[in-house]
Parts: sequence; structure tokens; C-alpha cells
Amino acid sequence: MKFELEEPGRLKIVIDSQDMQSMNMDFGRLDYAHTDTRKMICDLLALGRHKTDFEPDSGRLLIEVFPRTQGGCVFYFTSLNPQIKRNKLRLRRHLLGPFVFEFDSLDTMIRVCRSLARMPKRCLPKSELYSLEGGYRLTVYTIPGFSERLFMLLREFGKMSGEGRAAAAFLEEHGRLLASPDAVKQLTIDS
Repeated sequence: MKFELEEPGRLKIVIDSQDMQSMNMDFGRLDYAHTDTRKMICDLLALGRHKTDFEPDSGRLLIEVFPRTQGGCVFYFTSLNPQIKRNKLRLRRHLLGPFVFEFDSLDTMIRVCRSLARMPKRCLPKSELYSLEGGYRLTVYTIPGFSERLFMLLREFGKMSGEGRAAAAFLEEHGRLLASPDAVKQLTIDS
């Protein structure tokens, strides 16, 4: 058994298959409605508190259990007390493009293209307009470092229907090309 205080208010306990057998328990039989499971969880929590100085306070406690591929399981005990400051994990996507966005109407598409047309040409080297399934899809290619701003603008008005070369290839194969290689400019010429 391994005990780790991952951060204040979060205890991780790794239990291997031998430990599970010694407790006469397996992952498939874990059920908080059963007395055996509740007793085992209480014993694990007491042992974890002793070994790591984990103090969940008197607030609510989230208990999560996940199976391990090599047998056994991993328990997480997380205090839901708002006074405990935890590290927040922030995920950030690395946007690469090209991006394919779907729009309900041509008017909405043109409004977006007007905004895009004000951006430097080097930031948006290529754009294509397709019709597919009764809607309009705009494929935009961008340069690294600019894709996040572009993505946020497009997402405000449209719905992302794909990202990457495969999404662009699918649209090229199944959609009807209306404007290329600079659809943004073509849609805003008379604006």
C-alpha cells in the first residue's frame, strides 16, 4: 500500500492486488451500500491520516476509486471544504488548425468574414467556403501563435465542426466548394 498526500485536502492511496486479497476485497465487489466496503474505507482513511497527516476537516469528503490495470485499485480522498486551497489544473489546448466552422446562415458567415478581413493577411493565409448539409462551412488556415485568437472569434459566431487536415479533407471530399483560396476576402469584397 502506498500513501501520498498529493496536495492539502487530497489523499491518494494505491492498493495492489495482494493488499486487496488480504482485505478480502476486490474492485468488482466495492459498494458503499455494503458494510464491508464502508469499514474498509474507514480503515484506509484512518491509516492514511496517520501516515500522511491528511486532515479532511469536518466538511464533506469525496471518495473516488479507480481500478489499476495491474490489479488492485487507487483511492482518492478529497476534502470538499472550501477553506482548503488546492492547486487548480488548467488544461490548455494547442490549437493547430486548419479549423472548420459551421454557420447557420450566410449572413452570419459574412459578419464573421468582415471581422476576419480586418486581420493581417499573413495571419490568415488561406480560407475556403463550402456548403454541406444545408449549412455553410468555413475552413480557415492560420499561423502558429495566432490560432487561439482566431478560434475564439469563430467560436463566438459558429460551431466548430472539425480541426486538422483530416477535417479539411473530409469537407473537401463531401462538401461543395463555393469560394477559395481566399473566401474571407471574396465574401467581403462589396462590404
